[in-house]
Amino acid sequence: MFVVIPKYLNSFFLFIFFSLLSVVVNSLLLHVDFILSLIFSLREVEYFLFFFVGRFLYLEKFDFKLLGATYIPYGFTISLLANLHIIPTFSSFGVDRWSANTTGPFEFSVVTAMSMSFLMVSRGTSPRPLRYFLFVLGAASLWLSGARITLVAFILILRSLFPAIPSRLIFVGLLIAASVFSFSAIILPVYNEANSNISSSRFHNGADVSEAEQIFSDFGSFTAYKTSKDYEQGTLEASVQSGQQQQDLSAYVRFFKWATLLRSSTTNITSILIGMGPSFGFTAVDGNYVRVFVEDGIVGLLMLTFFFFRLAQRFAFVSIEFRNILILLLISALFIDILESLRPMILFWSYLGYLDQAEKTKNSTRFNYVNNLVSRS
Repeated sequence: MFVVIPKYLNSFFLFIFFSLLSVVVNSLLLHVDFILSLIFSLREVEYFLFFFVGRFLYLEKFDFKLLGATYIPYGFTISLLANLHIIPTFSSFGVDRWSANTTGPFEFSVVTAMSMSFLMVSRGTSPRPLRYFLFVLGAASLWLSGARITLVAFILILRSLFPAIPSRLIFVGLLIAASVFSFSAIILPVYNEANSNISSSRFHNGADVSEAEQIFSDFGSFTAYKTSKDYEQGTLEASVQSGQQQQDLSAYVRFFKWATLLRSSTTNITSILIGMGPSFGFTAVDGNYVRVFVEDGIVGLLMLTFFFFRLAQRFAFVSIEFRNILILLLISALFIDILESLRPMILFWSYLGYLDQAEKTKNSTRFNYVNNLVSRS
């Protein structure tokens, strides 16, 4: 029963097949290392296996709202303790931006937003004051993670859930909720004063559009790398050196990498169509759509887009939670490699399998009910 794969996932496997084709072609062209590229490509299949875990969770009557009720206070507590230097941090970003047990603040912010989404649509599963308290904890975690694009996506979700409430009021409410716990953390005597302003500075000193315009106006002068190893060795050092005077170094490095990768992948029609091969962008491109275009070409990007379109057709109007997850992932993917991140993808595929099993069970129950009526007649 668990091994049956629904037809609406055919588009996903078509994308995987094309990605494997890109692996073979680009490894022969020496753009990428075959083994590393293969591992990058098959990582999506590894995440897909949690689809069957989700089916099992439905049969075991697991409630995903419990995830929000447990992960939000857990993530907040772990992040706070790490920021106070009581426990070591799990993230390579250090303690400046909250990341709990994840690989970084972007992944943490998306998992937190997903957990909050499950709570927001709950009815009667927990006392309302507790849901409000957990929402405030989650809002504080989002703010202190400094993940701007995820915060934007979450505000859009709130707007869709509560259309009668003005967007400005939702945004102000979110900031007030976050500020309560931000202020509490700042006044702690053991709190590092240098860290207390990092999240607010990221929002106040957002990426200057002129930085992106300046970079892409010189697009033709960027180096077109032929191998992933050359790109890895050359681009990061060059981006940091040229962006040392920029106000938002994170955004500058992101745009610099995008320009370099796009320059490398648009030198001929072959690379435009099938990309430079999975893993060419190495560990962080900081933009999932740019990564897919660079590594799998325009054909791969269209296939991935069609896959998410099919999912939206099937479940976006059936499950508010799944619609929120899609919004979070697809908007965050603009500036984060979120579709390559372990924890968000575990949640995504598990909940998709959960919904799929729920639909199968309901259809089976309805079919048996009709059969019983016919047999009795």
